[in-house]
Amino acid sequence: ARGYYMLGEIHYYRKKYEDAIAYFKKSASLYSKASYMPVLMLHTAISMDELGDTSNAKKFYSAVITKYSKGASAKIARKKIKKIQ
Repeated sequence: ARGYYMLGEIHYYRKKYEDAIAYFKKSASLYSKASYMPVLMLHTAISMDELGDTSNAKKFYSAVITKYSKGASAKIARKKIKKIQ
């Protein structure tokens, strides 16, 4: 799971968002309780947002805010979701 997450991060930072989403999805399906899950979900949302899929991006931003309300990822998600509402 961690390997897929890391591959997703590489693609995310290279702005290859479709590939990043695919790797994040595979990682999450293998181990949904990983410590990196808040960042994975946030980067999935941002990737969707960048690809113009604002509907799903909002769902992921909301999930980050709900599940990880006190973390840094939730803080970023709150700012991002305001921009697309």
